[in-house]
Amino acid sequence: MYDWNTAMNKFGNNLPSQGQWEELKDYCTWTWNGSGYKVTGLNGNFIVLSAAGFRDNEGTICNVGSCGEYWSSTSGGSDKGTYLRFNSESVGISNQARYYGDCVRLVMNP
Repeated sequence: MYDWNTAMNKFGNNLPSQGQWEELKDYCTWTWNGSGYKVTGLNGNFIVLSAAGFRDNEGTICNVGSCGEYWSSTSGGSDKGTYLRFNSESVGISNQARYYGDCVRLVMNP
């Protein structure tokens, strides 16, 4: 898990943008598998996003198995980053403090 600044320095544009997360959220089928989601596109291709939790501001790993948080490359302001958050009941995109530790899921950019 990485804080947003470290994730951006290490992976940069290989992190999905907010728009790419929104596209997955809005146009794909999300199937909870007990430990995360299988996200299937219209063409049948899929990715798996694990419910690996997040690292809080004290460094504690929280909610493993019940929640997943994944950074995007999109800034949420001077001290926030945009991220995808999910649990077994919902999927959303929001902003949070950059010091939280979230997962990364890299994308290929043409």
